[in-house]
Amino acid sequence: MTRGVTKKRGHAFPADIVPTVFVMVSPLALPSTVERARGEIAVTAEDKRWLHCDIKSISLLGNVLMAHHAAENDALETIQLRDGLLTEGSSSNVWT
Repeated sequence: MTRGVTKKRGHAFPADIVPTVFVMVSPLALPSTVERARGEIAVTAEDKRWLHCDIKSISLLGNVLMAHHAAENDALETIQLRDGLLTEGSSSNVWT
């Protein structure tokens, strides 16, 4: 969901704007019994996504870089930490 489309680009929300909604779905591929028993490899990294105020972006660049970090380390996921506390995975949520 976005704030909607306006003729003039700006950060302020126009009063009469209509939100834009976009939904994308795909089949959920569940892991097999063997895969669940074996488990997957995850690595950890410091969560720096919102500490880069010098980068103005609406992209998922921080998550993409952490997913790449996992791939470089033969892992499925990067678990991100900030100040020793778990924040989230690069492409998943983590509950403790």
